[in-house]
Amino acid sequence: MFLYITGSYLAGLFGRYLRSSETAIITKTCLFLSLITSCFAFYKMAPSKERLYIRLLIWINSGILNIDWAFMFDILTVFLCVVTALISALVHLHSTEDMSDDPNSARFLLCLSLFIFFTFIFVTAG
Repeated sequence: MFLYITGSYLAGLFGRYLRSSETAIITKTCLFLSLITSCFAFYKMAPSKERLYIRLLIWINSGILNIDWAFMFDILTVFLCVVTALISALVHLHSTEDMSDDPNSARFLLCLSLFIFFTFIFVTAG
């Protein structure tokens, strides 16, 4: 999941110094590593019925209202991570081929990788 933000930062920082094909290779590598990681997590979580709840910090704590900033991983979440990673990979491949001649493709790949990262944050939110 955090590989998307890494690819986004690399595309944003070094995008003006690299060609569009090199920026696409960086973001595609991060994307496919994340897809492999999601598939591996699904393989490990599928036989078990366990839930993994990771609380990062308390966001709102007011009386009986307690909202945490956390991640929750169960079988449904990990399955949605695989589906999201697969669809994102297909969209990313199509977009990089479609935008290969555009001089601002690094900026587009930065925004696309950020969008995919926040989609994963939404899917894994506790």
